[in-house]
Amino acid sequence: MKNIWIYEGNFFNFDQPFIQKNMPRTKKQYNALRNNRKAQIIQAALELFANQGYHNTSMQQIATKAKISKGLTYNYFKSKDELVKTIVYQIMELVMEQINPNHDAEIDDEEAAHFIDTFMDVIIDNPKEWKLYFQIFMQQDVLEIIISDDFMAKLSKHQKLFFDYFANREFDDPIVDIMLFSSIYKGFTLQYVYAPHFFNNKVLIRFKQRLKDLFLKPKRKEKNLNFNFDESVGYMLT
Repeated sequence: MKNIWIYEGNFFNFDQPFIQKNMPRTKKQYNALRNNRKAQIIQAALELFANQGYHNTSMQQIATKAKISKGLTYNYFKSKDELVKTIVYQIMELVMEQINPNHDAEIDDEEAAHFIDTFMDVIIDNPKEWKLYFQIFMQQDVLEIIISDDFMAKLSKHQKLFFDYFANREFDDPIVDIMLFSSIYKGFTLQYVYAPHFFNNKVLIRFKQRLKDLFLKPKRKEKNLNFNFDESVGYMLT
């Protein structure tokens, strides 16, 4: 598998030379190089946080693995906290790109169906990265950072889109169905990255159809006023 990382919508392949030394750089090349360095730092942090633990990883180790100086690393990220928040937020951005590609204020029927059809493929195509994500998320000190008030506020815009989809459709209990939806996707991801041999194409096709049967519901005729978005719902979707 090629060493590829996604940063702000751009794909970077670290197995290929990026810009030859001593070449004059345009502003576009400079920005691309800067993003490439950020992506290298993030990839290094992701692997170290997952394999040796967030608490046991230093910025010096991240810089060494990314093959840049410690001082330059701090030019891009002020702390490990900022790095792990960036990783989590980019995962959320990746999810939202699948479910709300037009970046409007609503998840419509077509987008919901598209998400079910494609998001599993994102996991299947990148099992190594998703395994690293789970190894990070299950660490207590990382969870404490993720559920901090300031970071949850940053995620709430994305989380509310999910909530509104469930609250305004014909679900008997939107809160319970949000929990079910979140648990199924987290469970599938966890099981696939650790035991992919249990899945084949026929099973995945049936699984996707079952998810559509469960979660593609028509809109309510009247807005549901009994359910409000709050931080507890946000935690379910993180």
